[in-house]
Amino acid sequence: MLEILSMPGAYPSLTRALAEALVDALWFVEGSEDEQMDPDDAVKVLEGVA
Repeated sequence: MLEILSMPGAYPSLTRALAEALVDALWFVEGSEDEQMDPDDAVKVLEGVA
């Protein structure tokens, strides 16, 4: 992912880059195991974005 961000013109806008970063973070939260992240905290994060 870092290679893409460092390429000039990789994203037409900052909004798209931020949206993709948010989706990546939420995908991590959704797919994390209970040992990686507290389930209650994960629910709070996902509800906050919704």
